[in-house]
Amino acid sequence: MTDYEKQLAILAMGLGIFVAMNTCLYSCSRRGQESGGARKGGGAGVLAQDARQSPVKDAGMVEIKDATESLPTKSRTKASLEREYVLRSADEIFVTENEKRLGELLSDPKRGAEALEEAKRGGREALVALRKALRCDRKNVRVQAVLVLGNLKKVGKEEVEALRDALLLHPDEDVRAYSAKAFVAIKDKGAVPALVRCLKEDPFSQARANAAWALSSIGGGQEVKEALIKALSDEDAWVRLRAVSAIGRLKIRGAESELARLKDDPSPMVRERALQVLKELR
Repeated sequence: MTDYEKQLAILAMGLGIFVAMNTCLYSCSRRGQESGGARKGGGAGVLAQDARQSPVKDAGMVEIKDATESLPTKSRTKASLEREYVLRSADEIFVTENEKRLGELLSDPKRGAEALEEAKRGGREALVALRKALRCDRKNVRVQAVLVLGNLKKVGKEEVEALRDALLLHPDEDVRAYSAKAFVAIKDKGAVPALVRCLKEDPFSQARANAAWALSSIGGGQEVKEALIKALSDEDAWVRLRAVSAIGRLKIRGAESELARLKDDPSPMVRERALQVLKELR
């Protein structure tokens, strides 16, 4: 058992407390977004974490209610209006015995570590099942599939494309946010255009924040620079914080005036990090 898996086992013991805390944070985050309070008070969320935390360590830790009901229109992206993203039942997705076994593990968030091990043992067949699971109409299954793919870190072109499509097109905003976060670990340059678009357009603040985080991990050219600088003016404090940290990590020049403006940001975390990055860039 690796150190990471040991950490998962320990964290699973406190799952009840973790879920309760995240439910509260998630509700507060949603209320803040709907009222415009994110800009005023900063705010957190189930996916928004401190910019210095390590990437994608959530398998087996997230318990989310199964949902097949229609998703709110406000959570849809512009990209999803250009191309349909169809969700399917678990019976349609998991056909072989091995796929059914993995599907069963994915449906139970308390068994995330087992799902990860099953995916590692299953090789290409498991990766195909995980790609299909992203389109499952059961929320637990699709969210856990993203988490497992992120924890695998080294995946193929098909998996990158599947996560990229989920990032841009998925009607479930949590899946989009976790897909962005998966690229913090996967670090595939082919995801950069999708991450940039997510950062610019996604209506869900946690998805935008994670896109900025992933871009700080992957890097990129002028389009990344422009997107991160623009994100310094995002209405959500966590997005601004991620953007500031990304600019510092990538040592992006030309953002000094925008960073200096953040000395008056309503979020103390953003103010502090902006000052640090300004010093680092000088």
